[in-house]
Amino acid sequence: MMKGIVHAFRREPWWLLALKIAAFLSFCGGPLAVADWLKLHTDRNLAFAIALFPSVALIFGVYSLKSDPPDRWDDYMVLFGCIGAVVLVAMNIFGVQQLTVEPDRADGGLIKLGIAVGILFVGYYVYASYRFFRLRRLAV
Repeated sequence: MMKGIVHAFRREPWWLLALKIAAFLSFCGGPLAVADWLKLHTDRNLAFAIALFPSVALIFGVYSLKSDPPDRWDDYMVLFGCIGAVVLVAMNIFGVQQLTVEPDRADGGLIKLGIAVGILFVGYYVYASYRFFRLRRLAV
């Protein structure tokens, strides 16, 4: 019974919206700490663009996971999302390091929330992209 509910939940149109919102909330974690740090050393617009990269890559990847039927460009976009997931994990590690050095940050709670959402989202994305590539390999 529960498996059917979860499967039906994944097919709802708002599931894609929930994943995109999770990708943007993950920006509030490590990428926000990276953007704050980069603003001290580079232009603030460049710092924002660098910090936003993993979220954008994951959104492209999530959108391509759901395309039916998938084509060659979907393979590239899912791979692009995997690169974004790796970068997001690295930025979250940097965010944890920043929180240990400066525990009284004004945005510390927001960064902790973003790190938690980001790790959960990366876990889901890794699982979904593995299934995507596995099904693509079996279809050939």
